[in-house]
Amino acid sequence: MKKSKRISILISIGIFSVLVLSVSMSQSAAYPGFSKNADCNTCHNEPSNAAASYNSSATINLDGNSTEAIWSNTTYKRMEIPVACANQSVQSGVAQLVEVVFAQNATTLFILVNWASNNITGNDAAMAKSDGFALCWNINVTNYTAAYFSGMVAPAAGEAVNTILWQPLGNQTGLTPPSNGGKSMTVQGQVWNYHFDSTGWHNNVGNSTKAAAIFGKAKFGGDYFQVELERPLKTSDPGDEQFTTAQYHQFAIAILNATSGRDHYVSFVHQTYVYFPPTSTSTTEGFPVWILGALGIAAIAVISIMTAKKTRKHQE
Repeated sequence: MKKSKRISILISIGIFSVLVLSVSMSQSAAYPGFSKNADCNTCHNEPSNAAASYNSSATINLDGNSTEAIWSNTTYKRMEIPVACANQSVQSGVAQLVEVVFAQNATTLFILVNWASNNITGNDAAMAKSDGFALCWNINVTNYTAAYFSGMVAPAAGEAVNTILWQPLGNQTGLTPPSNGGKSMTVQGQVWNYHFDSTGWHNNVGNSTKAAAIFGKAKFGGDYFQVELERPLKTSDPGDEQFTTAQYHQFAIAILNATSGRDHYVSFVHQTYVYFPPTSTSTTEGFPVWILGALGIAAIAVISIMTAKKTRKHQE
């Protein structure tokens, strides 16, 4: 009888442990990730990672300012990405750091990008000599890289990259922000949405990405652009990157500083973890915690039944 009680106590402890494990996992993100003043790809040929800050009901006021609460909820999620001149070797040095933050609610992805610039150089024509930045999402390219020295063409048929380009409009060229630190001015800009595949560049059917920007003077000197973007997690355009599964999504950043063509700065490949559907925050490396819990409880139940049978035979 005492042995049977001990077995029952052990089984109860096992069930309680599985339940506690399930609850603790469901309250944590799968891949918090962190990239701070470093590019893992430089030394290890691996992308640096970050997870999107998640709040199911969060919204932003699309104005270029990062005053919303979801932007401040960025522990282990703020990426500082080195970019170098695209027509120079990596060894020639890093041009600057670009700060990128990802956030999301249940249906929308938010992106905050901040980089240094000495003044505003605008142009109303896409890809023309201008300031700006491009975010290049890897849709399905195997061994994706940001280095396309023979032109922006995907290496194989059926592969594609989705490029979001933001540039200030030309009527603002030469403007500078107020001289007192921390002040900024609104910048009128435009977003273009493209993709390129093995045959070259294509305009996407629609443009679901919206953006707003400011140009400011940093508190410790130097001017900067800051752009807020938002887009649905899922669109109807096959040329868009689709955030329809909870997983990492690869991307690269390009920065234009009164430049065009190959004379821009480009990063290595990085990736961000985007949650879809929202319940996928209750995962561990993409595997649903409730399945792990159910399997654990089922295993304990089987052990309990087998133990009970052995106990009854022993008592008989």
